[in-house]
Amino acid sequence: MGKIVGNQFLFILLIAWWGVCSGAAIDMRLLDTDGSPLVQAGVGHPFVLEVTMSDVSQLGQLPHIEGVEQFDVKHTGMRMMAVNGKMSSHHMYELRIDAPGTYSLGPVTFEHKGKQLASKRVQLVVGAEQIEKKKGSDETRAPILLRLYADKDHVVVGERVTCRLRFYLSEPDVALRKFIEQETPIFRRSQSRGPRKGIETLNGVEYTYIEWEWDIYSQKTGLHILPAYGADYDREIERDDLWGGFGKLLGNYVETKRVYSNALSLQVDELPPSARKVQGIGTFCELRVSAKPSIAKQGEGIVVAVELIGDGDPDGIIISELQGIPKELKYYESKQVVLDPSMHNSKTGKRFEYIVQGLNVGSWEIPQQSFYYYDVAQRAYKELHSTPITIVIMPGSKQVVQSYGSGAGNAKPDDIAGIRTGPLYPTNRSAGLSWWAFIILMLVPVFVALYRRISLFFTKRSRINFRAQRARNAFRYARTRLERCIKRKDARRLYGVFIELFADRWHVSIGSISASSIEKRLHDVGMNEEQRVEWSRFFSEISEYAFGVHEESKRRDDLFNQAEQWIKRLEKVL
Repeated sequence: MGKIVGNQFLFILLIAWWGVCSGAAIDMRLLDTDGSPLVQAGVGHPFVLEVTMSDVSQLGQLPHIEGVEQFDVKHTGMRMMAVNGKMSSHHMYELRIDAPGTYSLGPVTFEHKGKQLASKRVQLVVGAEQIEKKKGSDETRAPILLRLYADKDHVVVGERVTCRLRFYLSEPDVALRKFIEQETPIFRRSQSRGPRKGIETLNGVEYTYIEWEWDIYSQKTGLHILPAYGADYDREIERDDLWGGFGKLLGNYVETKRVYSNALSLQVDELPPSARKVQGIGTFCELRVSAKPSIAKQGEGIVVAVELIGDGDPDGIIISELQGIPKELKYYESKQVVLDPSMHNSKTGKRFEYIVQGLNVGSWEIPQQSFYYYDVAQRAYKELHSTPITIVIMPGSKQVVQSYGSGAGNAKPDDIAGIRTGPLYPTNRSAGLSWWAFIILMLVPVFVALYRRISLFFTKRSRINFRAQRARNAFRYARTRLERCIKRKDARRLYGVFIELFADRWHVSIGSISASSIEKRLHDVGMNEEQRVEWSRFFSEISEYAFGVHEESKRRDDLFNQAEQWIKRLEKVL
């Protein structure tokens, strides 16, 4: 009997020892943006990597993720929790990759109390479409859809591609908030056109859609991915029938959600070889030249405009000079204007203006201008020509110099002006600058420099005094902010109250305050380990309250009481 009891006691000790040694752990999961487990990632489609570190104390340290450099990564947030005195943190990363294949991600490593913790390595398959584990999902009847369209999937460098983004909704209680555009440095895009509204039936379901449209141009060859766009929307949700129907008396509440579109692939080829300089890419129909006015005097400016009408990239059109201008004329560039499509039968275009001046009297011809471009419709090089125009330069007006003689008043305009016999220029004698005015002018720079030095001294002193005053009154300001939070019943702002308290007290910026920096400072001022653990728990709770997505809980009043106590404690040690 004694052996059995002894064996049971040893077994219990082994279990307890294993629990203590293996308490800290690290894990990672791949999810879609709605939080469902991910089976396959989609090309250009964002997904979420969640890293969970359980029972760790160094919450300010970020984990190291092996293989994450293959992806486009954004650290979207961190959530901390305290359960039964054990701290845990959840790091969320948004990942995206624009090439299909199988990728290795992990392990995630983290140093804890001198030991290296590591998670498992996962294999991620990236395909054309994203696949996730969802129960009972039926996209064909989804109330919200987001679709990305492009009018071409195979183009040459610089060719225009028109994209359309449609937000479909089949329920009236949905309101679009904003679109989320992924970064695509390979493409240059124009301003969006829209929104436009319409109705479309998809898979037997009638949707109302909101559409935006824009143009993109690629300057790099290869197979490129247009990443998925996202959309945030608000949806009105009916409350559950709680407590015998009492929940419905509170009315509906609004839930904010996010949906992503599909991604698109675009093949971009090089232009065919050409011996001439290509001035544009697109489909162009007319090149015309005009002069306003067509008759001018010597030296007067004439606006010569070269207008190109057609479909293409306005920023990629090059007309850098007027060709074949006679030497009797000189010109310089004035401005470039993109033409309004509504005035040219929905055709885009560009206008180049030059200022032309006539040097000699006569009738001068501006010869035909040419524009050499690649026609994307016929996949060949073409050239447009304008019609020559003529401008006439008239003699300039004569400068008549009137005589200063007594008989010059009756002279006709064509008469020879009288000969001036007096001084070449009339002069007026004026008194010189007095000596005292000269001294004042000499002393002005000295007074200005002295004033600047004095003002700079007082400015620096006022800044120092202001920081010292903020440090002295840091706790008074914190209590004022806390009273405001209690009055508004807003526990989410407690995190900001303590961050600003530490920033004011320690003369540092708000952005430099973190959980690890606070813990180090509290250790330096002599706060014992037990108090620091209590502080870590409180700070993690207000951090979760500030950044977590949840309703107001019953712990709000308790957090207010703890905040008052911590302000008193910190005032004694800081």
